[in-house]
Amino acid sequence: MNMKKIHQIFCSLAVCAIMLGGNTTPACAADVNIIPVSIKTQVMKGEFVLPQTVTISYQTPEGRNIAQYLADKLKASTGYAVSLGEKKGHISIQITPSLKMADEGYRLTVTSKGVVIKAKTGKGAFYGMQSFMQLLPAQIESPVMVSGVKWAAQCCDITDAPRFGYRGFHLDPCRHFITVENVKKQLDLMSMFKVNTMHFHLTEDQGWRIEIKKYPKLTSVGSLRTEGDVKASTMNDSSVALAKGLHPIKVVFLANIIGGWPSWWSSTAIEMRKDNEKEFTAVGGSQLFR
Repeated sequence: MNMKKIHQIFCSLAVCAIMLGGNTTPACAADVNIIPVSIKTQVMKGEFVLPQTVTISYQTPEGRNIAQYLADKLKASTGYAVSLGEKKGHISIQITPSLKMADEGYRLTVTSKGVVIKAKTGKGAFYGMQSFMQLLPAQIESPVMVSGVKWAAQCCDITDAPRFGYRGFHLDPCRHFITVENVKKQLDLMSMFKVNTMHFHLTEDQGWRIEIKKYPKLTSVGSLRTEGDVKASTMNDSSVALAKGLHPIKVVFLANIIGGWPSWWSSTAIEMRKDNEKEFTAVGGSQLFR
C-alpha cells in the first residue's frame, strides 16, 4: 500500500469520525495544512501562483506593518520584487473594526487571481497572513533565496478564530542562557503558530538577567556562577524591545525574587548595605525595585 493510499484512508476515517461527532468541519483537506487547524476550510479548484512582481495592498497603519512583514519574508526566500500600496494588490490586507468576528479571527480567501485577508483587528490580520504563508511551500520561511520552487498556494476559503484567548509559552534564559537573536527566532515560531503570550523568566539562582543600572553587579557578578556551565551573560535592553515588535505577542516578564536571591545576595546585597544601611534593611519583595 503506497503513502498516497494511506493518506486517503486516514482522511476518510477522520472525516467519518467528525461526522459521527456532529462536527461538519473537515479535519484535513487536500493541500491545505494550517496549524492550528482552522474552524472552517473550503478547498476550491486551482491555485494562486505568486507573480515575480508582487503588490501587497493595505488600508490602515496596522495593515501596512503586516504587509511590510510579509513583503520582507517573500523577498528573502523568493527573490521576487515586492511592493506595498493602498490600491488593489495581488495580496490584500483588509482590517475593518466593524466586522462581526472575534478580535483574533480572520477570513482568508485564496483564488487564482489573488489573496484577500479580512479581519477585525491587526492581530487577526496577522494570523491570516501567517495562514497564507503556511499554504505556500515550506521554503518560504528561508532567510535566503531558494531557487527551483514553484511558489503556489491552493485556492481555498478559510475562516478561523482561536478557541482559547490565552495561548502561552514559557522561556527560561536563566538556567540556560539564550541569546537575543535566538529569543527573536522563538518569537517568530510562536507567531507562526498563533501563540499570543510569552512568559519570560529573567531571575534565578543560576543567573540574574535583568539589567538594573543602579545595581550593575546584579549582571556583572550575579549573572554567573562558579559551578556548572552557566556563563556570564545577561538579557539587556534589547530583549525588552522584543515586546514592541510586529508580533502580536504579549511578553510577561517574570522576576523570581525568592529563586534569584542567591545571585542577588552574592552581587549586590553587601554593596547596598554599605551604601545605605537603612535602605538595605527595608528591602523586601516588590520593594527591591523601588
